[in-house]
Amino acid sequence: MRNYNSKNRSIFIKISLLSALFFSLLAATPVFAKILNQESKDLICANTKKYLVVAIRRKRGVGSDFLVKRLKNGQAVPKCKEYGQSWADFVIVNQNAEYFFGLKGKWLLLDSGTSPQRALVLWDLEDSKKVFGSRYASSTSTPVSLTTKKLTFWQPMRDKATRALCPSYEYTLKSAEVYRKVQLTLTKFTLRDLGPITCQCGGRGCY
Repeated sequence: MRNYNSKNRSIFIKISLLSALFFSLLAATPVFAKILNQESKDLICANTKKYLVVAIRRKRGVGSDFLVKRLKNGQAVPKCKEYGQSWADFVIVNQNAEYFFGLKGKWLLLDSGTSPQRALVLWDLEDSKKVFGSRYASSTSTPVSLTTKKLTFWQPMRDKATRALCPSYEYTLKSAEVYRKVQLTLTKFTLRDLGPITCQCGGRGCY
């Protein structure tokens, strides 16, 4: 009888621990079940043949949470505003004011930050993981280009801003940061310097 009660107590404890873990994870995950009730300005929807991405801006604070649905071969893309979260979906929780930037193939590109000093975050949706991050110059005419094979952007350099490097910079050089144009190959993740240089305000003295 004692052995029976001991076994029951052990099973009860295990069930309680699993339940606590389940509900803690559930509480930490954004709920997308009421996407239909969101206003269109709060949503950004994008898709490829294999993925549907729904970016929902947070009503409090800054940034967005992202719902990623994997599409089966030949599956019709669900209507974005009518789609609710399922257990098979992958969720990217906003951490540092992330916003949707682009989607190409299996690559999801996010913009992160609230100041002129912004960053790029690249996710591999096939492996459900973050694979690359870097600060970048966001105020150039063509700050970023993403394809299924390459990511091109302006990356900050360690060089101090000088009038020779920044001949057309209109503010005091103390506020300037120097950027080089680079290209990241998405097969081997090698970074190549493309040559051009530009200067952008680092966030202080830009007036």
